[in-house]
Amino acid sequence: MAMLPITSVIAIDPGCSYFGYAVFRSARLVRCGRPSAASPYTLIDLVIEECLIEQIIGLGCVVVLEYPQDYPGSPKTKNLEGLKVLCDGVIKELRGAAKVHKYYPREWKAQVPKGVHHK
Repeated sequence: MAMLPITSVIAIDPGCSYFGYAVFRSARLVRCGRPSAASPYTLIDLVIEECLIEQIIGLGCVVVLEYPQDYPGSPKTKNLEGLKVLCDGVIKELRGAAKVHKYYPREWKAQVPKGVHHK
């Protein structure tokens, strides 16, 4: 099967209460939201639907997911482990529907203070 040109990117920012997501098509934001992390299948269904639409019209899509990571010196929390389980479930469910890339927070935002990201 030939590779389709990638024109859609779906970015996922997981959280303990909500998963933030944004869908970009040809570098334009076309959809975004914050489904509850209590029902991650809402997000999974949305991403699969978006990728299927892209395939039907002859285009490809890729998913990028921020994956939680323990850092030396930071407090360990149950929330972090639960978030990893949720992310692993999302990755597993999307296998076959989309190419999923996971990134650790420091890989893409380095040492930028949270205050800058949250403005």
